[in-house]
Amino acid sequence: YMQSLIPAFGLSGRLGVQIIWANVAGSALLLEARNVQAAKFLAAGKPGDKLLLIDDDVSFGPAAPFRLMAYDLPFIGAAAPQRSDKVTFCTRFDVTNPKFHPDYAALVDVSEGMVGTGFLLIEYSALQKIVDYRCGPRDAPNAGDFYYRDPKAPELLIPRLFHTDCKDFALTGEDAALCHDWVKCGGQVWIDTAIE
Repeated sequence: YMQSLIPAFGLSGRLGVQIIWANVAGSALLLEARNVQAAKFLAAGKPGDKLLLIDDDVSFGPAAPFRLMAYDLPFIGAAAPQRSDKVTFCTRFDVTNPKFHPDYAALVDVSEGMVGTGFLLIEYSALQKIVDYRCGPRDAPNAGDFYYRDPKAPELLIPRLFHTDCKDFALTGEDAALCHDWVKCGGQVWIDTAIE
């Protein structure tokens, strides 16, 4: 992960792209760490800014994050490998009938499936739209069901954006649930099949 991240930082300077690296240490709950990162991003960011989630066990080429940014799509990822004994990827879609982007041959619409959050880029406005859909107003009577405060940063109201779900007696991970929430907001979920 760090061997991938350091060259990406070097390339960002040459491309004129500002990267702010943030890490959540000491959290045993992946959902909590992702929710805290999203809340901090929404508090400090603005429309047009992009949040790139990369799991710490994912390696990537230095240009991969910038390749996702170049598409200028609000919700796009790469097929990161799953933690498994066999090679599998954190994405699901109908491989017998893939829906390719009309302008970019490497992009596949996985809106009917999902892409993992191991390597996922989300634009600020898309993330805010998901929060509004999923959590509602911060001052609503039931806001305590969808927002919480972090004892380490009590001034920050954290949306329960990343969550698990159940469907057909199966547990759905937070990455699939996030993709489904974005599709319910009218969005499309894309993967770049050329990024390894």
